[in-house]
Amino acid sequence: MNIAVDGINTSYVDEGNGKVVVLLHGWGTSKENLQDLQHFLAKDFRVIVPDLPGFGESALPPKDWSVGNYVSFIQSFLETLDVHQVHAIVGHSFGGRVCIKGAGSHTFSPSKIVLIGSAGIRHSTSLRNRAVVATAKTGKTILRLPLLRKHYDTARAKLHQQTGSDDYASAGEMQQVFLNTIQEDLQEVAANIKADTLLIWGSEDQAAPLADARRFNQLIEGSRLKIIQGAGHFVHNDNPQKVQKWVAEFLS
Repeated sequence: MNIAVDGINTSYVDEGNGKVVVLLHGWGTSKENLQDLQHFLAKDFRVIVPDLPGFGESALPPKDWSVGNYVSFIQSFLETLDVHQVHAIVGHSFGGRVCIKGAGSHTFSPSKIVLIGSAGIRHSTSLRNRAVVATAKTGKTILRLPLLRKHYDTARAKLHQQTGSDDYASAGEMQQVFLNTIQEDLQEVAANIKADTLLIWGSEDQAAPLADARRFNQLIEGSRLKIIQGAGHFVHNDNPQKVQKWVAEFLS
């Protein structure tokens, strides 16, 4: 299904009946990445899963968007669907960022929140994050030098490979949105979350380390943390049965 939200053509699925559960996918993926969880929960809930702007089949957002703009978008999206009461929001990775920002700022008011391998903690000393920003700045500098401009793509590709900034490299027209996103720390806003919260993490998550999960667990009063040993960042794909069981029990 498609709907226009604040002028942005938005693709989404709407399955099942009952209390509303919204699923938000991670960076670089789409609603399809949460399809198994969607189908499982749709047996007991009305499950709504949008392609966030810039991903899947939804249109690109303005290049200056940050996490807060995605929060406003989700609010408008639900209003457009005439949904005024949400039982739960489930966010993976970047979707978790949006969930934290929205719930912590009290823009969203779900009864429950599930954060799966959620991003949101800025590691100011992180070599990877510094390398991503440095790569972007280096690229812009090179583009200003006429003699080096023809070597820009090759040099940028090598920098991406060496620094591990694959997300930035593949972001395309979303590169500035990506930079805006990774430079925002959500620890303070996470501490404002009042909704009942479940954290699900893979022990081997490299994108959002387990230390981040423990930090969110400390910040969000009353939250519960469940860890799946051996699973990575896409823990809901690595062990779908366990994640589905935990989420369903939590939402019931």
